[in-house]
Amino acid sequence: MCFIFAIYLWWKKSRIRLTLLSFAVILFAVQIGIGGGYKAVPADALRLLSLNTHEQLEYGEDLHQICLDNQIDIILLQEVVPSHWAHIEKVFSEYQFFVPDMDKDIKYKYSWSFALLTGIRKTLLNGAPVDVETGITQYRSFAVKANLRGRWMWIANVHMTKPISIHQGVLGFFERLQTKAAWHAEEGALLKKWVEEHDDLPLIAAGDYNAPYYSRYFHSALLTNAHRASGSGWHLSFPNVFPLWGIDHTFGNRWIQFYQYQTPDLGFSDHRAQVVWFGLKDGAKR
Repeated sequence: MCFIFAIYLWWKKSRIRLTLLSFAVILFAVQIGIGGGYKAVPADALRLLSLNTHEQLEYGEDLHQICLDNQIDIILLQEVVPSHWAHIEKVFSEYQFFVPDMDKDIKYKYSWSFALLTGIRKTLLNGAPVDVETGITQYRSFAVKANLRGRWMWIANVHMTKPISIHQGVLGFFERLQTKAAWHAEEGALLKKWVEEHDDLPLIAAGDYNAPYYSRYFHSALLTNAHRASGSGWHLSFPNVFPLWGIDHTFGNRWIQFYQYQTPDLGFSDHRAQVVWFGLKDGAKR
């Protein structure tokens, strides 16, 4: 796209310049993703909220009120400091929370200075047991298998590593460029494999993918993008104040029906939240 824009600046004929500019705009729009439009939301639709909190969720009262006001059923949080977990569970008393197994031996083990939390409204679970699968991409992402209103489904809380290193200066950026890109690609491949192995049940995978929609690393023929299916306009989620691209995504398999997808600015974090209205299709294994 940058190459097209460079030709646009060099070329003198206005008609050709207009064509090149139009092509560049269309290409940009396709890359960041155009929403498929809102659908009618049935009364029994499930509501999911996903947010990379950027370690700014020390107390969580504001987010708790947002979840109550919007009748959120499932909460997926990324970058939550473990020392805040107990207080968050106390504040979000209507939800049962699940965390990855910090003792599990995974390839990209890290210090767990922050991790992920998945919360499900207790009234949906009805006391049914929930299975937790840690390290589905051999890093932070994890999944839970839960029975919601008598239907089993998988809920994956995703936080993939960045494809580049931005925290160790210019030298660190170039030193880790190849390894970080390979790590990100490996996570994408492992997520695809995990999705394929769990396609017998409804499955939804939401979170911070640290890559725009058109990235090939996490695309799967078995998954539908929630924004493409039920969003509006361009998909932009980062940074929250003036979002330039979408790196936070929600995907569902063949048993998931998306009705609406939005990325509101909740007033904290450097990411916008994802709010998704979805349902479970008939025919899946119960």
